[in-house]
Formats: sequence, structure tokens, C-alpha cells
Amino acid sequence: DDYRVRMLISNKIPFLLKCNVRKFDGAIKYYYEITSKHPINRVFEKKKIRKTDLNILITSFLKVLESSTEYLLNPNDFILEPDYIYMNIETNQVFFSYMPGYEIDISKNFHELTSYILEKIDHEDKHTVATAYELYRQTMNDNYSLPEILSSITGEDDKGEYNQEEERAIKVDNSQVN
Repeated sequence: DDYRVRMLISNKIPFLLKCNVRKFDGAIKYYYEITSKHPINRVFEKKKIRKTDLNILITSFLKVLESSTEYLLNPNDFILEPDYIYMNIETNQVFFSYMPGYEIDISKNFHELTSYILEKIDHEDKHTVATAYELYRQTMNDNYSLPEILSSITGEDDKGEYNQEEERAIKVDNSQVN
């Protein structure tokens, strides 16, 4: 009866994994469509997170937050653990898991994700290191604004090569949504 479950299964929400919900022995089970997608913990097991990867992750998260607002979804229901964030490695599209009732503070959850990102970045890429550390540092504060931090990280200074790649990834993703 939860409207969030209905929103999740009735809509194709950009940057969210498609979900089916089943009731079995009185328990609700969530099944996510992950075909052609890999959890980012496996994607970045051998490959380091570079500038483009970091920007795609951040921008995708900003977009999914925007989508969640449009669909009245609670942002604390995102599962921001690296084994529940998926990437299509052919298109570089990132998809997030959403589970109604998860209710873990998104600020703390995102801070833990930034800690994971710090471990996996390419430490020879100075721009990526600076960006990742700034992201981590800003999320250490108690009352930070996630959209403001994410927007400042992907801000006007970083328009060149990344935006073209990120725009292609988002266009591909949006074409699949429509």
C-alpha cells in the first residue's frame, strides 16, 4: 500500500534500477533488473576511478536525486553501498538501488560512499584526487547540503572533455527511459 512502492514499480525513473516487488510468505521481496550492469565495487576492483568516472558517478547521483523529488521518493531510501550501485560498462550509465523503508540518513550514507571513492581513485590524477578529497571533506560536516556540494564539484570549472562524455551517457540513458 506504500505509495513509494507503487511509484517504483509503475514508473521508469531515470538512473534507478527497475524493480519488481513480490510478497512471499508474508515478506516483501525486491527484485532489481541488473542485466548488462555490474556493481561499481566490481567495476573498480581492478580499474581506478578517474576524472570522467567520478564526474559520471556524481552527476548520475544528482540526477537520481532530482528524479526522486519528482516522484516524491524519500532520499533516505537509496542504498549507497558500492555493491548496490550499478554501472553499464558499455555506456558508462550508473543506476542506483532504491528500497522503500530502508531509511538510512542519506548524508551519512553518501559520506561513506565518498570514503569508498577515495580508496579507489587514481592517485596519480591530481584533479581527481583534489575533487574526491574535497567531496569527502565537505561531507564530513554535520549539516551539509548534498545538492550544493555535488553541484559545486561538477561546477562550471569542469566543462571541457567530461561534459561531452557525460552528456553522451545521459542522452543514451534518457533515450532508454522514453
